[in-house]
Amino acid sequence: MNKWAILVSAGLLFFFSCTWVHDDKVVARIGKQALYLSQVQNHIPAGVSPEDSAAFARKFIDDWAAGILFRKAVTENLGGDDSEIQERLEEYRQSLYKYRYEQIYLASRIDTLVTDEQVQEYYEGHKEFFDLEAPILKVRFLNFMSDSPYRDEMIESLVSGDFAETVMADSVASKYVIRYVDHSEEWIDAVRLSREFNLDYGTMLSLLKGNFITLASEERADERVAYVCDIRRRGVAPLDFCYTQVRDIILNNREHQLLDGLERELLDRALSDNELEIY
Repeated sequence: MNKWAILVSAGLLFFFSCTWVHDDKVVARIGKQALYLSQVQNHIPAGVSPEDSAAFARKFIDDWAAGILFRKAVTENLGGDDSEIQERLEEYRQSLYKYRYEQIYLASRIDTLVTDEQVQEYYEGHKEFFDLEAPILKVRFLNFMSDSPYRDEMIESLVSGDFAETVMADSVASKYVIRYVDHSEEWIDAVRLSREFNLDYGTMLSLLKGNFITLASEERADERVAYVCDIRRRGVAPLDFCYTQVRDIILNNREHQLLDGLERELLDRALSDNELEIY
């Protein structure tokens, strides 16, 4: 750390360890632009230590200075013509105004209640949009130590669905269990299940024999087993798999309809009030 950095850090630590401050104290300056201590303090979380306060302050000062220096460098390289930047800033400003008002407008008007009947109706009318991108499965997954004397009992309980009651309740048997997940009542996609095996889903499905996907690891001394209750490799996704997706689509459609109406409403009002003139 150079001498200047040491002096700045020491000075900041002194400022933020004191119980009193001067709001008009200048902590940094570039040309005619100054940054005041009170401005810096407004960006420091309450309750942090003096050392952390100094670190937050230094970061804020660096960001403030860098922003000014970048703007200065761009202006100098453009020969003083920053009209393009000003135009883009104005476009960004207008988009922020639009976004903010749209959120206020939607919050007071949108109906967020989506019934099961509405989801069912939309799904039935748009099934072509819900083709499976990857196989989906209903499974029970178990990861356990390879030296477990209860291997056969645990796998049998995966098939019967009694794993949690028969194995996890037995403290001796359960000490061999690394992870158990039951997705037998819900669809999950193969990509999600493949993460349990640390494989890509194609390789994982190539291990499917009968109703079992089995992978033993000598390096980890463990075994991973999935009992597949059901699988769909292709076709239209069942509604209970894509229910949330359908619901989100319905809400998004409502938002678009409201916002389209808002824009038309604002334009019509401005025309009728002679606020907007189109030549």
